[in-house]
Amino acid sequence: MVDILIDSKLLTLGNTNTKKVLKDSNVDVSTYIFKRHNIDSLQFAQSNSYYAFHLDEYEDIHDMALDSLERLAKRLKEIEAEEWKEQTKKEEDSLMQVSKKKDSLKLKSLGEKYLPEGALISPVLDTLAQPE
Repeated sequence: MVDILIDSKLLTLGNTNTKKVLKDSNVDVSTYIFKRHNIDSLQFAQSNSYYAFHLDEYEDIHDMALDSLERLAKRLKEIEAEEWKEQTKKEEDSLMQVSKKKDSLKLKSLGEKYLPEGALISPVLDTLAQPE
């Protein structure tokens, strides 16, 4: 019953894209869950009725399902963080490689040739912006 509740929550609380994919694929959530767990609607109704009468057991099942979903959410966040870290590392490596390459316009060498060491290049004035 815990697995059924977990699957039900995952499928019914999915994002808009997930719901659209299910709808476009003509997937009925209940039918999918019944097939996945090899039960039918009558078996589910009987189990649900039983646990509705035995609320303490149903509460335990519900708590186990919530705990599993919380652990799943935590693990997914860890995976996303790892993927983000890897992507950031790749971007940093790419930037380091680019910064190690020589300037394709050879501006650095021109500056060294015509300017003293450490001198800044003066900005070029816009002649249109100057008063006549």
